[in-house]
Amino acid sequence: MKRLLSKEVRAEALRRWFREVFADTAIWKMLSKLSDDDLLEVAEGFREGIPFATPVFDGAREAEIRHLPGSCGLCRTPARSTSSTA
Repeated sequence: MKRLLSKEVRAEALRRWFREVFADTAIWKMLSKLSDDDLLEVAEGFREGIPFATPVFDGAREAEIRHLPGSCGLCRTPARSTSSTA
């Protein structure tokens, strides 16, 4: 039990989770270089969610971000269109 609660095991699990969520992005490359203490500190900042933004015409495609809700433990639901027809 002591090993499960150790900082090293938590950091290792976080690294695996961050790798899944951020894949081969600059964010993952930065996170992968952090010490265990620094990684745990960053993860604490993500406790309420992972903020992200993308430019309107030069951002992530839907397929690139569709997996994120499942990775965060949220259910995956189809996107609803917000456009209306007149």
